[in-house]
Amino acid sequence: PNFEACKEFLVAADEQRRPVQYEGAEHHGDAVLFMGDGQGPVSDIICPMYHGPDMILNYASDGRPVVLCEYTHAMGNSNGSLHTYWQLFWSTDSPHRSLQGGFVWEWADGALKVPLRPLGVAKPGVAEAA
Repeated sequence: PNFEACKEFLVAADEQRRPVQYEGAEHHGDAVLFMGDGQGPVSDIICPMYHGPDMILNYASDGRPVVLCEYTHAMGNSNGSLHTYWQLFWSTDSPHRSLQGGFVWEWADGALKVPLRPLGVAKPGVAEAA
């Protein structure tokens, strides 16, 4: 009920009529215990997290855009196996038109950067003075 009230306010207050999305929502519209599936009826966009290509194909017939709030984790050398997703995102087939794409988690490594010393040897975990 809280999110429904928030959406009603946003729709009334936003002259630009931007879409509202909530990945914590569930398709049944009830309260979420752990993690939603991004299919809540209050959300203008279906926005699941880490659902596979076969799963998002099922959402394409809903009529709402499907945008995966996260669909891959790209930290270091961990990213891959995206070909099937991109075939669906770029498809011009009518059933796939609502599959809009998604967001990559950790596109850039947010770890600390420790500069190399003049000899090319870094002292682990110790940053050089500015």
